[in-house]
Amino acid sequence: AFYLDGGVAPYLRRAHEFLGNPAYPLLIPLYSSFLYIWMGEAADHAAKLFSPCFFASLVAGFYYFARRYGSRAVAAVFASMLAGLYMVDLVAFHYAGYADTAVTAAILLGAGFLYAWFRDGDYADFALALVFASIAAWTKNEGQFFLVGLGAAATARLLWTKTSDWRHWTTLAALPALAIIPWALARSIAGVRRPGQMSAEIVRTNIASYWPTLAALVEHAFHPSIFNLTFLLCLAAVVLYRRAGLDRRFLLVPALALWQLFGVTLVYITGPINLQWMIGSSLDRVLSQIAPLALLAPALAFGSYYDAAEARLSAPTKKRRK
Repeated sequence: AFYLDGGVAPYLRRAHEFLGNPAYPLLIPLYSSFLYIWMGEAADHAAKLFSPCFFASLVAGFYYFARRYGSRAVAAVFASMLAGLYMVDLVAFHYAGYADTAVTAAILLGAGFLYAWFRDGDYADFALALVFASIAAWTKNEGQFFLVGLGAAATARLLWTKTSDWRHWTTLAALPALAIIPWALARSIAGVRRPGQMSAEIVRTNIASYWPTLAALVEHAFHPSIFNLTFLLCLAAVVLYRRAGLDRRFLLVPALALWQLFGVTLVYITGPINLQWMIGSSLDRVLSQIAPLALLAPALAFGSYYDAAEARLSAPTKKRRK
């Protein structure tokens, strides 16, 4: 529609004519429109190429963080596990053209750089965390929820450490604002609203189905043929991270994954559509956005454990005193 109309505004003015979500974040639609303009036609096959590219970025980013805080061998093993996750692969290639893989890469990179900032304290890591979290917010609604969680964690850390550096506070305020406010203003000017209205009956039904929703989420997340051992390994890492030589800062990674899982349940129980249909049509895809972040936790934990074990083995043994 953007390509044929010659811009975003004409589409927004006639959005009521379509069955869709004109309030959706625009990173992927604008990127696809750019490709159409560049090629001179609505070339869907070109737009679909971004999914494998974002998938490559996802795996590369995952390897970077696992290697930054662990050995090359551990990073390679866990990056291979990520590259072989059935649902992540399915979304990246079978559903090429969807925004899921793009937001997955942005979420992983945002969380990874925030963890790096928690550990090392470098401003560059802090800024990159907010850059990628803002990109996630500009990609899908789930990314906006992630930005809220990451922003809250960053704010809490700044307050806890009593940081007075203006760069941190300016970056924390400016980057999310650039990702959210202009599009919110454009929607408001065009009179675009999010689709669907929740009836009282649907709300009551969905709230009553909250625990079955959690059960469905757990069943899908721990199904070995869909996500292998990803979420089980994440739980193991949370239990054993102390033995791996990590401190409480490590909990940021699984906490952000849990935050996203909580967001999924909120979306389902407050949605204006039948809950069973929503779960059946989207739960696996939504969990695929969280799986790489969940897998990063055991990669970091095992990397730390492996390095500590290597250090113990290479340390010279002390001779007994006679």
